[in-house]
Amino acid sequence: MNEASIIAYLKSECSPREKEELEDWISQSPGNRIRFEEIKNIWEFSRADYSGLPADPETSWKRIQGAISEEGPRIEPVRGNSIGKYWRIAASVALLVGLGYVSLRYVERGGADAEQAVVQTREGKTEVELPDGSRVWLNAYSTLTYPSAFGRKERGVSLEGEAYFEVTRERRRPFTVGIGDSRVTVLGTTFNILSPGQGKEQIVIVVTGKVSFHPLGDPSGGVMLAAGERGVCSPDESSYRKSANGDRNFLAWKTGVLTFRGTALEEVCRVLSAHYRREISLSDSVGTNRQLTVTWDNKALEEVLEILTMTLDLSYRTEAEGIVIY
Repeated sequence: MNEASIIAYLKSECSPREKEELEDWISQSPGNRIRFEEIKNIWEFSRADYSGLPADPETSWKRIQGAISEEGPRIEPVRGNSIGKYWRIAASVALLVGLGYVSLRYVERGGADAEQAVVQTREGKTEVELPDGSRVWLNAYSTLTYPSAFGRKERGVSLEGEAYFEVTRERRRPFTVGIGDSRVTVLGTTFNILSPGQGKEQIVIVVTGKVSFHPLGDPSGGVMLAAGERGVCSPDESSYRKSANGDRNFLAWKTGVLTFRGTALEEVCRVLSAHYRREISLSDSVGTNRQLTVTWDNKALEEVLEILTMTLDLSYRTEAEGIVIY
Protein backbone atom coordinates (compact mmCIF):
# COMPACT_ATOMS: atom_id res chain seq x y z
CA MET A 1 0.00 0.00 0.00
CA ASN A 2 1.54 3.33 -1.05
CA GLU A 3 1.70 6.52 1.01
CA ALA A 4 -0.71 8.42 -1.25
CA SER A 5 -3.50 5.93 -0.52
CA ILE A 6 -2.90 6.08 3.24
CA ILE A 7 -2.77 9.88 3.23
CA ALA A 8 -6.00 10.05 1.22
CA TYR A 9 -7.62 7.70 3.74
CA LEU A 10 -6.49 9.81 6.70
CA LYS A 11 -7.85 12.94 4.99
CA SER A 12 -11.17 11.19 4.13
CA GLU A 13 -10.51 11.78 0.46
CA CYS A 14 -10.69 8.18 -0.76
CA SER A 15 -13.65 6.38 -2.31
CA PRO A 16 -15.65 3.78 -0.34
CA ARG A 17 -13.96 1.04 -2.35
CA GLU A 18 -10.45 2.43 -1.65
CA LYS A 19 -11.35 2.73 2.03
CA GLU A 20 -12.44 -0.91 2.13
CA GLU A 21 -9.30 -2.07 0.32
CA LEU A 22 -7.02 -0.18 2.73
CA GLU A 23 -8.82 -1.49 5.82
CA ASP A 24 -8.55 -5.00 4.42
CA TRP A 25 -4.81 -4.45 3.84
CA ILE A 26 -4.37 -3.26 7.43
CA SER A 27 -6.03 -6.41 8.77
CA GLN A 28 -3.84 -8.74 6.70
CA SER A 29 -0.71 -8.57 8.90
CA PRO A 30 0.72 -6.95 12.06
CA GLY A 31 3.39 -5.32 9.89
CA ASN A 32 0.77 -3.55 7.79
CA ARG A 33 -1.00 -2.28 10.90
CA ILE A 34 2.26 -1.03 12.43
CA ARG A 35 3.09 0.85 9.24
CA PHE A 36 -0.37 2.42 9.09
CA GLU A 37 -0.35 3.38 12.79
CA GLU A 38 3.04 5.04 12.54
CA ILE A 39 1.98 7.11 9.55
CA LYS A 40 -1.23 8.03 11.37
CA ASN A 41 0.66 8.97 14.56
CA ILE A 42 3.10 11.16 12.67
CA TRP A 43 0.22 12.82 10.84
CA GLU A 44 -1.68 13.55 14.05
CA PHE A 45 1.49 14.67 15.83
CA SER A 46 1.98 17.57 13.45
CA ARG A 47 -1.43 19.02 14.46
CA ALA A 48 -1.57 21.13 11.38
CA ASP A 49 -4.45 22.00 9.05
CA TYR A 50 -4.01 19.90 5.92
CA SER A 51 -7.25 20.94 4.23
CA GLY A 52 -5.31 23.03 1.74
CA LEU A 53 -2.86 20.29 0.80
CA PRO A 54 -3.45 18.14 -2.29
CA ALA A 55 -3.77 14.39 -1.88
CA ASP A 56 -0.65 13.80 -3.96
CA PRO A 57 2.23 13.55 -1.43
CA GLU A 58 4.87 14.72 -3.92
CA THR A 59 2.94 17.92 -4.61
CA SER A 60 2.43 18.40 -0.87
CA TRP A 61 6.13 17.99 -0.21
CA LYS A 62 7.09 20.55 -2.88
CA ARG A 63 4.67 23.09 -1.39
CA ILE A 64 5.98 22.56 2.14
CA GLN A 65 9.60 22.54 1.02
CA GLY A 66 9.13 25.91 -0.64
CA ALA A 67 8.07 27.42 2.70
CA ILE A 68 11.25 26.32 4.47
CA SER A 69 14.22 28.67 4.23
CA GLU A 70 17.63 27.44 3.14
CA GLU A 71 18.87 27.86 6.71
CA GLY A 72 15.98 25.82 8.11
CA PRO A 73 16.05 22.16 9.15
CA ARG A 74 16.39 19.43 6.55
CA ILE A 75 14.49 16.14 6.63
CA GLU A 76 16.70 13.41 5.23
CA PRO A 77 15.11 9.95 4.96
CA VAL A 78 17.48 7.11 4.10
CA ARG A 79 17.20 5.81 0.53
CA GLY A 80 14.80 2.90 0.23
CA ASN A 81 12.73 3.79 3.28
CA SER A 82 9.07 3.29 2.35
CA ILE A 83 7.86 5.65 5.03
CA GLY A 84 10.48 8.32 4.39
CA LYS A 85 8.64 10.34 1.77
CA TYR A 86 5.57 10.69 3.96
CA TRP A 87 7.64 11.42 7.05
CA ARG A 88 9.24 14.35 5.26
CA ILE A 89 5.81 15.86 4.67
CA ALA A 90 4.40 15.35 8.16
CA ALA A 91 7.57 16.32 9.99
CA SER A 92 8.12 19.40 7.87
CA VAL A 93 4.62 20.66 8.58
CA ALA A 94 5.28 20.16 12.28
CA LEU A 95 8.47 22.16 11.93
CA LEU A 96 6.61 24.98 10.23
CA VAL A 97 4.19 25.22 13.18
CA GLY A 98 6.79 25.59 15.88
CA LEU A 99 9.61 23.03 15.85
CA GLY A 100 11.86 25.05 13.60
CA TYR A 101 15.09 23.92 15.18
CA VAL A 102 14.35 20.19 15.08
CA SER A 103 15.10 17.81 12.25
CA LEU A 104 13.26 14.46 12.25
CA ARG A 105 13.60 11.42 10.06
CA TYR A 106 12.90 7.69 10.04
CA VAL A 107 15.62 5.16 9.31
CA GLU A 108 14.59 1.63 8.39
CA ARG A 109 16.96 -1.23 9.11
CA GLY A 110 15.26 -4.32 7.87
CA GLY A 111 11.72 -4.60 9.10
CA ALA A 112 9.11 -2.78 11.14
CA ASP A 113 10.66 -3.75 14.46
CA ALA A 114 13.91 -2.00 13.51
CA GLU A 115 12.52 1.38 12.48
CA GLN A 116 14.45 4.17 14.19
CA ALA A 117 13.30 7.74 14.82
CA VAL A 118 16.06 10.35 14.74
CA VAL A 119 15.67 13.75 16.42
CA GLN A 120 18.34 16.37 15.68
CA THR A 121 18.45 19.82 17.26
CA ARG A 122 20.24 22.83 15.88
CA GLU A 123 20.52 26.10 17.80
CA GLY A 124 17.56 25.37 20.08
CA LYS A 125 16.58 22.55 22.39
CA THR A 126 13.55 20.28 22.49
CA GLU A 127 11.70 17.66 24.52
CA VAL A 128 10.96 14.15 23.28
CA GLU A 129 8.61 11.55 24.73
CA LEU A 130 9.75 7.97 24.12
CA PRO A 131 7.49 4.94 23.44
CA ASP A 132 7.62 3.86 27.13
CA GLY A 133 6.67 7.31 28.45
CA SER A 134 10.23 8.30 29.35
CA ARG A 135 11.10 11.91 28.55
CA VAL A 136 14.29 13.36 27.08
CA TRP A 137 15.33 17.01 26.86
CA LEU A 138 17.87 17.55 24.08
CA ASN A 139 20.37 20.42 24.19
CA ALA A 140 21.37 22.29 21.03
CA TYR A 141 23.34 20.44 18.33
CA SER A 142 22.42 17.01 19.70
CA THR A 143 21.06 13.83 18.12
CA LEU A 144 18.81 11.22 19.75
CA THR A 145 17.99 7.94 18.00
CA TYR A 146 15.33 5.56 19.34
CA PRO A 147 13.07 2.78 18.02
CA SER A 148 9.40 3.30 17.24
CA ALA A 149 8.70 0.53 19.79
CA PHE A 150 11.02 -0.89 22.45
CA GLY A 151 11.73 -4.62 22.65
CA ARG A 152 10.52 -6.95 25.38
CA LYS A 153 13.85 -7.22 27.18
CA GLU A 154 15.48 -3.82 26.78
CA ARG A 155 14.79 -0.18 26.00
CA GLY A 156 17.73 1.14 24.00
CA VAL A 157 18.45 4.61 22.58
CA SER A 158 21.62 6.37 21.40
CA LEU A 159 22.82 9.92 21.92
CA GLU A 160 25.39 12.29 20.50
CA GLY A 161 25.56 15.67 22.22
CA GLU A 162 23.85 16.48 25.51
CA ALA A 163 20.52 15.42 27.00
CA TYR A 164 18.66 15.13 30.28
CA PHE A 165 16.74 11.87 30.78
CA GLU A 166 13.71 11.20 32.94
CA VAL A 167 13.30 7.44 32.63
CA THR A 168 10.10 5.56 33.45
CA ARG A 169 10.93 2.78 35.90
CA GLU A 170 10.58 -0.81 34.66
CA ARG A 171 12.31 -3.53 36.66
CA ARG A 172 12.23 -6.14 33.92
CA ARG A 173 13.28 -3.90 31.03
CA PRO A 174 16.49 -1.91 31.59
CA PHE A 175 16.90 1.41 29.79
CA THR A 176 20.21 1.90 27.98
CA VAL A 177 21.78 4.93 26.33
CA GLY A 178 24.54 4.31 23.81
CA ILE A 179 27.17 7.07 23.67
CA GLY A 180 30.03 6.06 21.39
CA ASP A 181 31.78 3.05 22.88
CA SER A 182 30.08 3.55 26.26
CA ARG A 183 26.71 2.61 27.69
CA VAL A 184 24.56 4.05 30.47
CA THR A 185 22.17 1.47 31.95
CA VAL A 186 19.29 2.29 34.33
CA LEU A 187 15.96 0.95 35.53
CA GLY A 188 14.30 4.27 36.26
CA THR A 189 16.00 7.52 37.25
CA THR A 190 16.93 11.05 36.15
CA PHE A 191 20.37 11.97 34.84
CA ASN A 192 22.27 14.20 32.42
CA ILE A 193 24.67 12.98 29.72
CA LEU A 194 27.26 15.03 27.86
CA SER A 195 28.83 13.16 24.94
CA PRO A 196 30.29 15.74 22.51
CA GLY A 197 31.65 13.18 20.06
CA GLN A 198 34.65 11.02 19.24
CA GLY A 199 37.83 11.83 21.11
CA LYS A 200 36.12 13.92 23.82
CA GLU A 201 35.22 13.21 27.43
CA GLN A 202 31.86 11.64 28.19
CA ILE A 203 30.20 12.92 31.36
CA VAL A 204 27.22 11.42 33.21
CA ILE A 205 25.69 13.23 36.20
CA VAL A 206 22.95 11.52 38.23
CA VAL A 207 20.14 13.54 39.79
CA THR A 208 18.02 10.72 41.25
CA GLY A 209 18.42 6.95 41.48
CA LYS A 210 21.43 4.98 40.24
CA VAL A 211 23.00 4.33 36.83
CA SER A 212 25.74 2.09 35.49
CA PHE A 213 28.27 3.84 33.24
CA HIS A 214 30.39 1.26 31.45
CA PRO A 215 32.07 0.16 28.20
CA LEU A 216 29.99 -1.44 25.47
CA GLY A 217 29.77 -5.18 26.14
CA ASP A 218 31.41 -4.97 29.59
CA PRO A 219 28.90 -3.88 32.29
CA SER A 220 31.39 -4.71 35.04
CA GLY A 221 34.14 -2.55 33.57
CA GLY A 222 32.70 0.84 34.48
CA VAL A 223 31.34 2.65 37.53
CA MET A 224 28.04 2.71 39.41
CA LEU A 225 26.79 6.24 39.99
CA ALA A 226 24.31 7.37 42.65
CA ALA A 227 22.42 10.64 43.02
CA GLY A 228 24.80 13.58 43.26
CA GLU A 229 27.69 11.75 41.60
CA ARG A 230 29.49 12.42 38.36
CA GLY A 231 31.06 9.83 36.06
CA VAL A 232 33.70 10.64 33.45
CA CYS A 233 35.13 8.51 30.65
CA SER A 234 38.40 9.82 29.21
CA PRO A 235 38.92 8.57 25.64
CA ASP A 236 42.70 8.80 25.86
CA GLU A 237 42.75 6.55 28.95
CA SER A 238 39.66 4.46 28.17
CA SER A 239 38.93 4.59 31.89
CA TYR A 240 35.85 5.35 33.96
CA ARG A 241 36.02 7.30 37.19
CA LYS A 242 33.48 8.89 39.50
CA SER A 243 33.37 11.72 42.03
CA ALA A 244 30.90 13.98 43.80
CA ASN A 245 29.34 16.45 41.39
CA GLY A 246 30.49 19.96 42.25
CA ASP A 247 29.05 21.67 39.18
CA ARG A 248 26.09 23.82 40.22
CA ASN A 249 25.32 24.72 36.62
CA PHE A 250 25.35 21.39 34.82
CA LEU A 251 21.63 21.75 34.06
CA ALA A 252 21.69 25.46 33.26
CA TRP A 253 21.26 24.65 29.56
CA LYS A 254 17.85 23.11 30.45
CA THR A 255 16.63 25.36 33.28
CA GLY A 256 18.19 28.67 32.22
CA VAL A 257 19.34 29.26 35.83
CA LEU A 258 23.00 30.09 36.52
CA THR A 259 24.26 30.08 40.12
CA PHE A 260 27.64 31.21 41.45
CA ARG A 261 28.74 31.15 45.10
CA GLY A 262 32.11 32.76 45.71
CA THR A 263 33.16 31.62 42.24
CA ALA A 264 36.39 32.89 40.71
CA LEU A 265 35.69 35.34 37.90
CA GLU A 266 37.74 33.29 35.46
CA GLU A 267 35.47 30.30 36.10
CA VAL A 268 32.40 32.52 35.76
CA CYS A 269 33.60 33.56 32.29
CA ARG A 270 34.15 29.94 31.30
CA VAL A 271 30.60 28.98 32.34
CA LEU A 272 29.05 32.00 30.64
CA SER A 273 30.99 31.28 27.43
CA ALA A 274 29.62 27.74 27.30
CA HIS A 275 26.09 28.75 28.25
CA TYR A 276 25.69 31.63 25.81
CA ARG A 277 27.99 30.19 23.11
CA ARG A 278 30.04 33.39 23.01
CA GLU A 279 33.72 33.71 23.87
CA ILE A 280 33.98 35.75 27.10
CA SER A 281 37.42 36.45 28.53
CA LEU A 282 39.18 38.60 31.14
CA SER A 283 41.66 41.33 30.37
CA ASP A 284 45.10 41.02 31.95
CA SER A 285 44.24 44.08 34.02
CA VAL A 286 41.58 42.19 36.00
CA GLY A 287 42.93 40.60 39.17
CA THR A 288 42.71 36.84 39.49
CA ASN A 289 41.29 37.11 43.02
CA ARG A 290 37.91 38.51 41.94
CA GLN A 291 34.92 36.36 42.94
CA LEU A 292 31.18 36.49 42.28
CA THR A 293 28.07 35.38 44.19
CA VAL A 294 24.86 35.69 42.19
CA THR A 295 21.96 33.78 40.63
CA TRP A 296 20.64 34.60 37.16
CA ASP A 297 17.30 33.17 36.07
CA ASN A 298 16.91 33.11 32.28
CA LYS A 299 18.70 36.41 31.74
CA ALA A 300 19.92 37.68 28.38
CA LEU A 301 23.70 37.87 28.00
CA GLU A 302 23.66 41.69 27.81
CA GLU A 303 21.82 41.92 31.13
CA VAL A 304 24.21 39.44 32.74
CA LEU A 305 27.22 41.46 31.61
CA GLU A 306 25.72 44.71 32.89
CA ILE A 307 25.07 43.22 36.34
CA LEU A 308 28.48 41.53 36.50
CA THR A 309 30.48 44.62 35.56
CA MET A 310 28.46 46.96 37.80
CA THR A 311 28.78 44.59 40.77
CA LEU A 312 32.55 44.28 40.41
CA ASP A 313 33.18 47.84 39.15
CA LEU A 314 34.39 46.62 35.77
CA SER A 315 33.55 47.24 32.11
CA TYR A 316 33.28 45.13 28.98
CA ARG A 317 33.71 45.55 25.25
CA THR A 318 32.79 43.49 22.22
CA GLU A 319 35.59 42.52 19.84
CA ALA A 320 35.75 40.36 16.74
CA GLU A 321 36.94 37.39 18.80
CA GLY A 322 34.30 37.82 21.52
CA ILE A 323 33.62 39.81 24.68
CA VAL A 324 36.41 41.11 26.92
CA ILE A 325 35.84 42.14 30.54
CA TYR A 326 38.30 44.75 31.79
